[in-house]
Amino acid sequence: MSGFYDDSGEDNGSKKLVILAILAASLVFLAFLLFLYQKTKPDKQAALQNTSMQEEAQEEDLQIGKSNLTSQDMDFWDMFRDPDEKTEEEIEANAKDDVEGKTAVFTEQGPKPDKIKENKDTSENGDPDSKWENGDPNEGTHIAITDADGKKTWYEILDIPKSAYSATFLKEKDNGTVYYEENDKKSAGGADLNSDCSVTDLKPLKEEGVSFVMLRAVMRDHLSGVIVPDTSFSNFTALAKDAEIPTGIYVDTAAINETEAIEEANYAVANAQAIGAKYPVAINFGKVAEGDRNSNLNNEIRTKVAKAFCDQVRSYGQKPMIRATKEDLITKLNMEDLVAYDIWVVDAGEKKDDHPYFTDFPYVFTMWQYANGANKGSFPSDLMLDLSFVNYEQN
Repeated sequence: MSGFYDDSGEDNGSKKLVILAILAASLVFLAFLLFLYQKTKPDKQAALQNTSMQEEAQEEDLQIGKSNLTSQDMDFWDMFRDPDEKTEEEIEANAKDDVEGKTAVFTEQGPKPDKIKENKDTSENGDPDSKWENGDPNEGTHIAITDADGKKTWYEILDIPKSAYSATFLKEKDNGTVYYEENDKKSAGGADLNSDCSVTDLKPLKEEGVSFVMLRAVMRDHLSGVIVPDTSFSNFTALAKDAEIPTGIYVDTAAINETEAIEEANYAVANAQAIGAKYPVAINFGKVAEGDRNSNLNNEIRTKVAKAFCDQVRSYGQKPMIRATKEDLITKLNMEDLVAYDIWVVDAGEKKDDHPYFTDFPYVFTMWQYANGANKGSFPSDLMLDLSFVNYEQN
């Protein structure tokens, strides 16, 4: 058996070579896979950085004041809205419809938006609502108010009692004063007097047509709020008595609430009773300067002041009245709440086509201050002239 050939050693060597070759190939393949993985795997740091940037952007969007969303953009609010309640968009659309597709004009202290009409430039087309050519300025549906800057705003005429007077029946006297006469409607000429007037005798004025006077009794200081008497009140009272001219009373208000309005009314009535006044007791909303204690009153408060004053005056058996400019009556008071009281409108104007100016204030009024005494006979230029459309002495 020793001569027989033995190849078992060679077989073992071949097997080892095959195994080594397989292992080497496996290592190469694994290395190739590892190389591919390294090339294609996500950049973890970049991903983290990108995530951080996204989170920061979201935080910025959620900061107060930085988002463009409002509470109205949240759909769930519609779950609680009254089906009859109009949205801001619907209200704006309706306002545009009311002015023929144009944006309505709103003023901070003016009437409610539905009472205001779009500004109109009348330089070319003329005044679309004025009926002056027909002798009656109140036939239109809107009235124009021009502010200190010359801007004209048209206010809708409210559905409350209107003036029945027409410019057709306003006449001018030779001395420059005016009077109204339409069948049984006749006016009485008058004047209002205060410490700014230089009048020293009422008898000559009576001969010129002054048949009544309204006297300022007291005024409330527009800064301190203190009520002070008019220094000329006693003197004018004596002059009116000497000339046998009936009198009325007015108070320059600076009241900021109903309590102060009642206090002013008490002072006014006390003076009216003391002199036996036959004409009304009026609250006067005069000129207000910036910084005055009553300069920031809104329409509602100002109207409450007027009502409180008038109701207090009426409780004493006196006739109450509200005095203000045409502009303030329309833009700073809620006239629909004041129809129970007599109105004294202040509205001076220039002649038109040689016809004396007549106020276009559209609502019922019983007294009108139309001019000062300048260029009117022997009247002092600082005397304010009035017409009364009611004979208060007999009523």
